[in-house]
Amino acid sequence: MRRAWIGILLMLAGCGEQERFAAGTWQVDAWMESDLGSTRDVPGAMQSEKLELGRKAADNPPEVVMFREFYHGMQRADVTFKDGRIEGSFAQPAVDDIAAHDVPISGTYGRDRFRLKLRFSAFGTGIDQIVEGRLVTPA
Repeated sequence: MRRAWIGILLMLAGCGEQERFAAGTWQVDAWMESDLGSTRDVPGAMQSEKLELGRKAADNPPEVVMFREFYHGMQRADVTFKDGRIEGSFAQPAVDDIAAHDVPISGTYGRDRFRLKLRFSAFGTGIDQIVEGRLVTPA
């Protein structure tokens, strides 16, 4: 009986492991998409960088890692990361001629990859910012 409890406790201790991003070198790419086309693979328009995610940072919940390491500057209060899915929104303040509005967020994630879609509105049209990341070299 004691062995059974130890086994159960060990399994429970590792349950959250798949919910966290793996430490290592990540390739992160970002581009815009709309009805007019996509900037993916367009030199100068697509942003691409390699980021190091240390073991200590990788110990954080996925929403902390996402907005601290991969996509900076957004408050995560209304975004949920659960069972490999990202859902929610954030309040976009007014910028120049663009009124303040809510930006829906959706996506998927796993230990070694993520895809985040932010749906912005500007000048009467929807514009999606896509951010994808994949683990290139595990730590």
